[in-house]
Amino acid sequence: MTTIRWPDTVSNNVLCERTNQIPAEEEIRKKRCKWIGHTLRKASDCVTRQALTWNPEGERKRGRPRNPLRREMEIDMKKMNKNWMDLEKKAQDRVGWRMLVGNSSSSSSSSSSSSSSSSSSSSSSSS
Repeated sequence: MTTIRWPDTVSNNVLCERTNQIPAEEEIRKKRCKWIGHTLRKASDCVTRQALTWNPEGERKRGRPRNPLRREMEIDMKKMNKNWMDLEKKAQDRVGWRMLVGNSSSSSSSSSSSSSSSSSSSSSSSS
């Protein structure tokens, strides 16, 4: 399979390259963006949408602050050069949202259709 033994030290990046997998962080980011798009398409009075856009007031506990989902999404927004209002508008267009977040399901469906067309062309050339 990958011929990696227990005492071998292999980085996650090398392991992903050997197994042709995307990194776990990227998979988590895609799922998170997919869920946020789903939530932003809901009505404004929906509890999940309110929880996503809720900004708590008051004092926080001591220690390092947690990274809530909204803050993680703001980090992703900075990478995409978008703001929250842009994302709310873009989420209403499902196809545009998928293109924005780079959904793997749309790319896998196009690759499967191209592979089926290449197999049909190879079968016709062999006949």
